[in-house]
Amino acid sequence: MAVRWSEAEWRLMRAVWRAAAGRGHATARDVLDALGPGKLWAYTTAKTMLDRLVAKGALARVPRAKPVAYRPRIQPDEAERREVDQLKSGVFGGEVAPLVRHLMADERVSRREREWIAELLGRLEREGGDTR
Repeated sequence: MAVRWSEAEWRLMRAVWRAAAGRGHATARDVLDALGPGKLWAYTTAKTMLDRLVAKGALARVPRAKPVAYRPRIQPDEAERREVDQLKSGVFGGEVAPLVRHLMADERVSRREREWIAELLGRLEREGGDTR
């Protein structure tokens, strides 16, 4: 089973992806800057969390970089897909319909989002049904 990330680790990974865009790596300072105003962590805390993400296989240290730099080993779309697959298999027994039903029943889904989902389903039907 894949290693799960905490909410804080997801937040940090999103900051890493933003900070590393363009050059492929980011320092702890870059990541803290990418978190923006109201960041929750001190520099040393961020470094500790980044090192945990290295241990979990989400990040790699850039060899010989000074200061230490990190590069993502997984892209956002792949990380999101893995997390949703784990949710689907763990909570919903591997079935998509109960997951979608649960998400669509949430009143926080805007009308625009519902319209987008309906358009996506229509397109999938026209194209033969599968997204993979």
